[in-house]
Amino acid sequence: MRSKLALILAALVLPLRGEGQERQGGAWQLTTSRSAAPDQPSVTLELDALNVVRAAVVTFRPALYLRCLNDKLEAFLATGATGTRNSDYRMIVHLRWGDRPPAEETWSRSTDYSVVFAPDPAAFVRQLLATPEMTFEVRPDNADPFVARFNGEGLRAHLATLQTRCPSAPARGAGFDSVYTETQVDEKAELISMPDPEYAPLLRRAGIRGSVIVQAVIDTLGRVVPGSLRVTSSANGALDEPALKAVAHAVFRPARVQGHAVRTRLRVPVKFTDGSGYSVDGCRITPMNRIVPDKFSRSANRNGRSMLMRCGPQAQVSPLPTSVTAAASVPSSFTST
Repeated sequence: MRSKLALILAALVLPLRGEGQERQGGAWQLTTSRSAAPDQPSVTLELDALNVVRAAVVTFRPALYLRCLNDKLEAFLATGATGTRNSDYRMIVHLRWGDRPPAEETWSRSTDYSVVFAPDPAAFVRQLLATPEMTFEVRPDNADPFVARFNGEGLRAHLATLQTRCPSAPARGAGFDSVYTETQVDEKAELISMPDPEYAPLLRRAGIRGSVIVQAVIDTLGRVVPGSLRVTSSANGALDEPALKAVAHAVFRPARVQGHAVRTRLRVPVKFTDGSGYSVDGCRITPMNRIVPDKFSRSANRNGRSMLMRCGPQAQVSPLPTSVTAAASVPSSFTST
């Protein structure tokens, strides 16, 4: 939780403008100053909403702020709605970028509940550069929801000033080399291919099955960025390693923003199911479940060996005494999985 002092200063120093003031929304206003303690330069970019909000008692125009204070970048919305006082300094906001469906995010609130802060200011600025048209829907406690519309065109012209005061701010021209979330892109990354994860026969016979969710960063060529993999949820820890290995070698069609391939962070579900191999959400083809007894594996048969087997409807190996639907001589290079 950010310090209450910083939140109080944000609410006091940045008052809201009412409808009676003639200033129109849609143009960035740059202000430079020096903070009192410590004595450091600060930069604030302010963007008034395109619309005014008529509440029960007052009429106000929400404003969006990008501020570098004490070398720290902040992005926040002055809502003018105080709401109910409680100990939960969070608020659910719905953001719509351009014509995309709205996405729900949790922002932190100031102590007087009139300002909400973006959880990742740098990512917010990058998205604003890529998609200047943005709509906030805010639902204050014990107050009517309201919508604030913004057009962030012209932000790029101020990036150099913002970046000189705040190293964490995106540099001029930044945006397409950053990592986007799935809700921030125009075209989501699409899985093209992925190798079979190892589903050990011992785990299968033990009935260990379920899904492993792997988070990964996909680069602009559709490859997984090394070191970006991590398991976010798992049905069983024994399935984690084969899922991670498989996703590491997956190939994707990269995500795009304004026609440009961008890096994106996504989650890849890998499902291990008994008797039906594995499946991956979004994969066009469900691979076969190949089961070969251990004694026929490559390591056990360096000189080569063949076996006669029958494959059922789901590529399961069955004993031969029953009716044979298909028979094949399988070389030892077809290893057990």
